[in-house]
Order: sequence, then structure tokens, then C-alpha cells
Amino acid sequence: MRSYRCFLLIHAAFAGVEIIETETDAEAEERAETLVRDRGPRFNGYDPWDGTRDVQRVREIPRERDDSLVPIQRWRMKAEEIRTAADGFTD
Repeated sequence: MRSYRCFLLIHAAFAGVEIIETETDAEAEERAETLVRDRGPRFNGYDPWDGTRDVQRVREIPRERDDSLVPIQRWRMKAEEIRTAADGFTD
């Protein structure tokens, strides 16, 4: 069993990381995609790594566009994305 680091993305920016334990690269990619889909629409991609080896280039998951959100909901989602990005800063 190998450990993969799966970087979760929001609009091509790193927004989180999960450790995935699987036997193969293909299984790691499947689990990564499931992780992103389970996290909801604000996460839209992943980048799995096996040690220092990039298993697959950044993979974006297509989402349906939801034009029914009122502006305040869109701004709240954007604020959450910015807060998530800010959590990754050390300075």
C-alpha cells in the first residue's frame, strides 16, 4: 500500500491536502476525484502525488454552472475560498 498526497483545488489554487492510501495510481486518481466531488462545488480539481512524483497533472472536474445563486451567495462562497487560501499562508 502506498501513500499519495492529494492536493485539492479551488480555481487552480491549492486549498487543501488529503492523504490517500491505495495500491495503484489509477485507484489514487479515482479516490481523489471522489474526494473533490464529495467536498461540494467550490472544489473543482485535484493533483495527486506519490512522494515527489506527480501522478497526474492537475485535473479539473467540470461542474454545472448555477446562475440561480443570488449575488450575496456568490460573494459568501468567494469569501470562503479566500479564507481557505489564507489558511495556507504562514506569514
